[in-house]
Amino acid sequence: TIFEKGSPEPEVFAAKIKGTRHLLSFARTGNCRYFFAQSSLSAVLGGYGFAAYAAANAWMDMQTESVESMHYMTVNWDGWGFDDTTRGEGIPPDKAVGTFDAVFSQAHLSQIIVSTLPLRQRLEKWQYNRAVDEKETDTTRTMYDRPNLPTAYVAPQNDLQKEIAEVWQNLLGIGQIGIHDDFFDLGGNSLMGTQLISRMRERFKVDVPVKSLFENPTIAGVSALIETEQSKGSQQEEMLAEMLNKVENMSADEIAAMLKKKDNR
Repeated sequence: TIFEKGSPEPEVFAAKIKGTRHLLSFARTGNCRYFFAQSSLSAVLGGYGFAAYAAANAWMDMQTESVESMHYMTVNWDGWGFDDTTRGEGIPPDKAVGTFDAVFSQAHLSQIIVSTLPLRQRLEKWQYNRAVDEKETDTTRTMYDRPNLPTAYVAPQNDLQKEIAEVWQNLLGIGQIGIHDDFFDLGGNSLMGTQLISRMRERFKVDVPVKSLFENPTIAGVSALIETEQSKGSQQEEMLAEMLNKVENMSADEIAAMLKKKDNR
């Protein structure tokens, strides 16, 4: 069980789960367009004594998949370094404004993880109780043969699929993985899946939803998703560049007129 009867942990569920449900109900009634949920890094890292707290925050994160009437954004915050008990760890108060600006500049995302240290390093420490240098692991670990699978081996077809295959190989310890091989048939599990998604987000700089790995757990499926997300990013960059170019070529009077028109709406 997550907690025993009579322990204080149920209060965490009341604050996080019941509180979020009430706020979501209010937001739906008020036809709110955005919902900003304050989650915790514990939902990603876990940790001894954090079972109830991590579970409650993980529940908040999962609401990104169920809320359809508005844009639900959850932020997994690291600890805040407000006093001496944090031993220099956590987000320093003087970085608060800049951190919030950075978060809200990515408001199109459904989930953001804020960590003051490399997330991979902390996952190794908190979830697997080991500190492994990725480069050392990639070059020294033993790679096993591809297991017998119901799918025939099909080699990666392009550079993106080759890069994804490399990430999968390093995580699973399998030397040869086909683009149609199922991640879970290869020995992957939900915890490894979370780590895999984190690595791919970091490597390819796109928002890869966790659910995508369960819907199509193959290199071919993930590569198609990444290509789509990268294409969206390129289109947004082109639109932004076009807008900036337009503004730069406008006179001061034209800019003032445009701003006045916006204020009058």
